Amino acid sequence: MWTSISGATVVGTETFTDYFGFLPSPVTGTTGSLGGGVVWSGTATGGLFADNVGGTRAFSTNESTTLDFNYSYGPGLSGVGGFFYPTDIDFLVVPATMQITVSLADATVQTFSRAITSALQFWGFHSTGSPIAKISITHTSTAELYPSVSNMSLMTGGAAPVPEVDPPGFASCLS
Repeated sequence: MWTSISGATVVGTETFTDYFGFLPSPVTGTTGSLGGGVVWSGTATGGLFADNVGGTRAFSTNESTTLDFNYSYGPGLSGVGGFFYPTDIDFLVVPATMQITVSLADATVQTFSRAITSALQFWGFHSTGSPIAKISITHTSTAELYPSVSNMSLMTGGAAPVPEVDPPGFASCLS
């Protein structure tokens, strides 16, 4: 998934298969083993929820609120990507505009928006400067939707993504 970023190393991909049903917030996990792995913490007001979307485990909020992921990784996390989409109460994907705010360790913050129509639209973020410390996932719809993610990939290193070469959905953070 991340192999087209020159010099990048995938630390791991979190598939959320260890989680199911209602989960009190926060939920903490470790993804990958390179450099001790990336420690992540998922939080949301009202708790979290995990279930399958199209045969793939998805991690979501239990209420229509923002889903936050905080990251800790010694060598510095330079990239986060995955499938980010809105689901309804029945865990069905509902087309809507998603927003992801990326916060870097140096306090740089940038928000990206994208229309999402399926659970198969990859979206990735890469910082060439300060490490990624947090992402916040929400939607702009007035409907009661739940921010969800599956196959969250985490990486270190690498040059800035090149639009003609990298997978669709990449965005560079301020560095």
